[in-house]
Amino acid sequence: MEQFSYDKWYPLFKSYCFKSKFIPFTKELIEFLNQDSIIISEEEIDIIDSNTKQFFNICFIEYEYLFLKLNWSSGSDSYFLVEDLKLSKLEELLLILKGSSKLIKDYTNIIQNKLEIAPLLVVKKWYSLDVSKEFRCYFINNELKAIVNEIINTHTITKKSF
Repeated sequence: MEQFSYDKWYPLFKSYCFKSKFIPFTKELIEFLNQDSIIISEEEIDIIDSNTKQFFNICFIEYEYLFLKLNWSSGSDSYFLVEDLKLSKLEELLLILKGSSKLIKDYTNIIQNKLEIAPLLVVKKWYSLDVSKEFRCYFINNELKAIVNEIINTHTITKKSF
């Protein structure tokens, strides 16, 4: 499982991926996540260490809008909290981090299973994508075996056939 963590494969495929940056969780961020509230207050934001805040501020300046994920998953299940998961400020980023069951599952999986990998916050430049054109590719023994549409309840008519 660890070999599928973002920090393991991203350097190999960087030229084919959206621009990304990542940092390990800090103890302050873990403390923030362990709080029982989903409402983001100034008091909670103050818990986040200055290096992490500075990292996010630099990312916002460089990318303008951000997309957040952890080692393996994105917060796509918290789409309703911030429209299109297009993050424009720290409060939105923290809201997705606390409000996504997928992200919490990633984080707790690392902690509970004592994986020898640090939980990572991965920040990508946000892009508007047509999810009906997202596909998963399945390989067995380095051979492409299948290509499957990621979202099966979306129908798009294209002029080209594959």
